[in-house]
Amino acid sequence: MKKLLFSISIICSILAFSEEEKNQFCPEDKAIENSSSSIVQNNYNNSQQNSTQTVIWSEDFSSGFPSGWSSSSTNTVGGIATAPWVWSNDGSWGYWNSNQGSSAAAGISSTTASNGFLISDPDSANHTAYGQPSGTTYQYINSQFTTSAINTTGFPAVTLEFEQLFRFNNNLNLVVSVSNDSISWTDYFVQGSITNNTQSANPETVSLNVSSVAGNQTNVYVKVSWEARVYYWMIDDMRIIETPNNLVTMSDEVTGGWWKAYQLAGGIGCDYTFNPLSQISSNPYSIEAVLTNNGSAPQNMTLHAEVTDAIGNIVHTSTSNSVYLSTSQQDTFMINQPFSPTTIGLYNISMWGVGDSAYTDTTTRETVVTDYLYGKDLNNYQGWYDVATAVRQNHITSYMDIYSPIDLTAVDVYIADWSVPGAEVYGILYENDPSSTTPIYITQTDDYTITPADRDNWVTINFDPPVPLFSGTGYEIGIGGYQHPSDSVGVGYSGTALGTENSLYDEIGTSPNSNGTPTWYYITRNPMIRMNFEPPAVSSIVDEEFDKLFKIYPNPSDGKLFIVSSNDFSSNDLFSVKDILGKNVFETNFTNQASTQSIDLSFLEPGSYLVFYETEEFKLSRSLIIE
Repeated sequence: MKKLLFSISIICSILAFSEEEKNQFCPEDKAIENSSSSIVQNNYNNSQQNSTQTVIWSEDFSSGFPSGWSSSSTNTVGGIATAPWVWSNDGSWGYWNSNQGSSAAAGISSTTASNGFLISDPDSANHTAYGQPSGTTYQYINSQFTTSAINTTGFPAVTLEFEQLFRFNNNLNLVVSVSNDSISWTDYFVQGSITNNTQSANPETVSLNVSSVAGNQTNVYVKVSWEARVYYWMIDDMRIIETPNNLVTMSDEVTGGWWKAYQLAGGIGCDYTFNPLSQISSNPYSIEAVLTNNGSAPQNMTLHAEVTDAIGNIVHTSTSNSVYLSTSQQDTFMINQPFSPTTIGLYNISMWGVGDSAYTDTTTRETVVTDYLYGKDLNNYQGWYDVATAVRQNHITSYMDIYSPIDLTAVDVYIADWSVPGAEVYGILYENDPSSTTPIYITQTDDYTITPADRDNWVTINFDPPVPLFSGTGYEIGIGGYQHPSDSVGVGYSGTALGTENSLYDEIGTSPNSNGTPTWYYITRNPMIRMNFEPPAVSSIVDEEFDKLFKIYPNPSDGKLFIVSSNDFSSNDLFSVKDILGKNVFETNFTNQASTQSIDLSFLEPGSYLVFYETEEFKLSRSLIIE
């Protein structure tokens, strides 16, 4: 049973390196227009636990950096770069804020952001002092501020709250320390489950029960400190309130067994947003979360879960064992009955914590149970990783555990919208080696040439022949490309990895941190890369014959299209269409035998679809784009 000191996630370190530029952000996240095609992760607030608590002390920084507070910043190697905490209306001016420091990035969206906040910006300090590449020039800077004395007399139970926004690298700690004499300090780590190179929520509200050190004291001090070489940390709207009797929170919610169930199922317990029945049968959804008692009264806590299908029917419920939590205590909870669906489709997994006199907010995760697709992305294009540019040649991979043996027939990848038609890529497969930081190469596909229609879209690249995958084995499925002066290509990312399981392989060592040596790095986003287990349609017919048997035009289309075959159609022939979630959205039999049939799909939302033509002799498929 894992016990945590503030929502600190376990990092499963498959690869031991990191680099700033590997997680390249778009200036704006680009979402798929059809919102029903994205996998949603929401928190629904159903609690009213501390909105009316007595405020003992507060600071919103409306008058700048507070008088009487202290601030210091020290370069750990004696360099000139320092990053003191300062009052500001700007976000980071650092190189890695998506515009290379030419202007300030957006700041924290706190309650009182309009009147300023505090920021420590080592990315800006190091870039201004030393320039790039950051891997060799940036230095660690210790930055901290300390409040003046705060009086909590008469309040034995107190909670420190504030809003923050941060991004860090190098597995560091964000530390908030509390003291009642300014000599002895109690430390709280407030980075939660956020991993390297990933921005926190904006804003993220932190609530710390500090009664043991700050309750009923005449002189309470709060110190905020970190030692970082890159990125930023912003803080606003600090306050100390009277701790409510009943206040419980939930964090680190997972559906794949990341915290506990992986010990029984094997693998590392990733959350799969596209999960085929073949794998679910041996590894059902294990719903887990960390529950914390932030109130002053003890609670007997239980984790509850409910699963509904796409039309709202409840298909599964379960609870965890009850655990007694004293004030400020937390623990990891797992429901007793995992969810093992037998029907494909979209499911909503909701979870919440219940105590004797309090309950948490509800968190909902969506997952799609599929026939053949296996992936971890949210199906919402948020940014990209470079696969190939004029200066880079990378493999971008996503880690996946296999629980039941199956053949891998293809890799599905989402091509970044700026990719250049004519660029060549290929699918690649590695086997994870637990004893090494380098996975084992297995095979790759033939080269695939990017077309204009592939940009900002999913493509399927086939493994020929299919590759057998074995249960109890972890694999890294990915995409590679070729350095080229103009034919650049990228792969989308969507959502954040739970740990360091996904990878970037700098194949030719051109990253500033690689120093000319091919190097493996971990990445903290989920690349939009999926395993595809769909059996080949007709392996005995060459591509030219495919086109004769089944052709669609125009493609892309406004939905009004023609189906052409070298043979006459039969009334027994079946024509069907599936969306990218695998849902059947259209199906018909041909009513006449003409070799050309007209179909109207204009009622469908713009996007990518798979079209199937099935006879008694064969089944063929084609990709279709509706604009």
